Amino acid sequence: MSVKISLPNQILLSEDGEEVSQHRSPEEAMESASNNPGKYRLVRPDGEIVVSGDVVEPPVEPPIEPEPPVEPQPGEVIPFTQTQYPQSYYDPDNKIDEIKGKFEFLPRDANGWTIINPNPLKLVGYVDQILGDDDVAVLVPQGTSPASIVPFKTLDKALKALPSTNTNGELHSGAHHILLHDDQVFSTSIDAHTRIPSGDSHTDRLVIGRYGSGVKAPMIDDFGKGYIRLWGTCRYVIIQGVDCYDKYRDPASPDFWVGVMFRVRI
Repeated sequence: MSVKISLPNQILLSEDGEEVSQHRSPEEAMESASNNPGKYRLVRPDGEIVVSGDVVEPPVEPPIEPEPPVEPQPGEVIPFTQTQYPQSYYDPDNKIDEIKGKFEFLPRDANGWTIINPNPLKLVGYVDQILGDDDVAVLVPQGTSPASIVPFKTLDKALKALPSTNTNGELHSGAHHILLHDDQVFSTSIDAHTRIPSGDSHTDRLVIGRYGSGVKAPMIDDFGKGYIRLWGTCRYVIIQGVDCYDKYRDPASPDFWVGVMFRVRI
């Protein structure tokens, strides 16, 4: 019995003439050359020298440097931007779409803010603790210029001026607006609870927002202490563009009150 053995007789040389590898066929040699970008010559048994074509090296993409985070300037209002992330949660029963369908979101602008349009059939109360006067101020139809009226001085008076009804413990008002002036800090009464009433519906919500052309958003500095909060069945409310802070629960605040943790219903 005879066995035919094919010995390597194809020599692959580099562009500098150095032997790279030996092969049994030109196809095998070219396959080897394609794995190592560069120029090669193939020496065959009959002495013929075949110059291989260039093997194109893949382009090297420069690394993408992440953009440095933009540090907000003091007093700068940073708009909310919505980022869509790919689904990465465990959902074996495909319930996500069903759950999302139970939430109804109002239209939003390009920065992710809910679009709020004034309704002249509803009321607005402007609050300016510098120019306001609680004894003179009244609610006016939405869309009325704040320059043409006397604003409220305190948030308490503006909220209590809203038309409201109390049914089974739910304080209901309607799709009215209370707008706080920019660059100002508002506190509420320390003598009684200041309740935020409910709006009318999902599409007709009560709004606490801002107005003016200042730099800083208005701030409610005792939000959550017990004197202003979203009580019990309060619903259909939008708080937009207003900083909510509780100076009584901030250890760094001179108004920090240790007892608040034990006296306020959470």
